Amino acid sequence: MTHIQVVVDALFERFPPEELGGGSERGQFERLRSTLTETEEWPGTLRRLYQAEQCDELALGLMWLTERLGAEPERREPGPEEEEVFFRALRRGLGLQQAEFGRFAAEAMPTFSEPQPDQTGAGPGDVASEPVVSPFTEGGPETEGTSDPEIFGRILERFLEAVQSGSDDRASLLERLRASCTMIGSDASTGEEYQRYAVLIRDFLSYISEHQLLDDVRVMNLVTNIQDPFGQWLSTPEGDRAGILDQCHEMHKDFRTMFE
Repeated sequence: MTHIQVVVDALFERFPPEELGGGSERGQFERLRSTLTETEEWPGTLRRLYQAEQCDELALGLMWLTERLGAEPERREPGPEEEEVFFRALRRGLGLQQAEFGRFAAEAMPTFSEPQPDQTGAGPGDVASEPVVSPFTEGGPETEGTSDPEIFGRILERFLEAVQSGSDDRASLLERLRASCTMIGSDASTGEEYQRYAVLIRDFLSYISEHQLLDDVRVMNLVTNIQDPFGQWLSTPEGDRAGILDQCHEMHKDFRTMFE
């Protein structure tokens, strides 16, 4: 095992066994532990885990952990913050359906560029396939953002689902999106259209947070109208994306009039 997998194995070892009960949850727990600690394709395994329903948060937490441990190759024990992030994400992941969990372990990996060894000889088990910014947020795991459009799109999709269902994680997802918008705006590698979109989204999210409007049906409609174009933009080849997000800009500038 790499030093990252040693830390992950220690996190599994520390997870309260009384929370597992018996049957499928315990079986999923053990299968997930063995898959993550025995894989020789760490980045690819995390990508597959991210695509499994209800496991995206666990995969993002492990990416965040990978980034943190990249600078500490001698570490073999997790800290309290890492334990908190991992336990919360694992609890959610263990709620998935058995068939979906099995698909994570069995299906072919999606196509993506495998990481190349760095100058120190580190292989794919030691580092993520690309630099990963923590998906959690400013000041800790609940407040760090991401400028990665794929991850941002996934969080935006989950926020819409949470608003539609009225689930308890609406507020935490909103804060994660706000932090991501800030990061997108300060990331020089992101495109101008993506940055303008993020600035307007942050303004909108700040407004509904400050005015406690998460339960307002108008927010649900607005979030749908900002998520759909972004999903379209994300699925379009980069060279053909120009103008797709423009349909959101006028609506974003005038959204306050809907609540006055």
